[in-house]
Amino acid sequence: MVANGQANASYIMNQNSYGSPELNYKTTIGYGGNIGAGVNFNNEIGLQLNAGITKTGQKYADDFKIGPQKFEKNTKDVDLTYMTVGLLFRYAPILSKQEYVDDPKIKLVIMVGPQLNWLAKANVSYERAGAEVGYPFAKPELDYKPVGYDRDLFQKIMVSGVVSVGIDYLITPKFFLNAAIRTEVGFNDINSKAYRKHEGYGSSRILNPGLQFGLGFFFSRD
Repeated sequence: MVANGQANASYIMNQNSYGSPELNYKTTIGYGGNIGAGVNFNNEIGLQLNAGITKTGQKYADDFKIGPQKFEKNTKDVDLTYMTVGLLFRYAPILSKQEYVDDPKIKLVIMVGPQLNWLAKANVSYERAGAEVGYPFAKPELDYKPVGYDRDLFQKIMVSGVVSVGIDYLITPKFFLNAAIRTEVGFNDINSKAYRKHEGYGSSRILNPGLQFGLGFFFSRD
């Protein structure tokens, strides 16, 4: 069993501007955590089931010209919270220098697999010249209008893939620490089908590259 925390860069590839001008991307940080339980089939191969929570999204900002020497600052923040369940294949190869070590303290660990994400909460805020305005902007020809519940702008389920490469460090015969480079990529469009009607629309997908740290416990190491 293992408990992990993560911090990552957060990207929504292809922003949905709902037919309005796009804004520039800003650096956005996400975070999350999960609890996992696994089974090893031998000394190198196993499966791990994880359940957790992920906070992701994207921040945007741009200045639009509204006069000869006058600009108006526009910002948009998209915050998404997902409950997650993942099933990862675990590969911990025995390296050449470890072949004659009964219990190596450090092991390389590679994990890859699918993750199911349920959208628990969504918040989209748009500010124009420092004042929050309704969003998306009304476009009657597309049946777009400001929403009262931001979760309606997005699909409730996202399927993603997770790849993790790191190490396990044995601190006692039963406990270990882990550290890994972890990347999550969304496979499906996160936008609600009702908001894909405008010209030039491109599907939006999540990308979360980052670091993960955790503490684990072996129930059995036989």
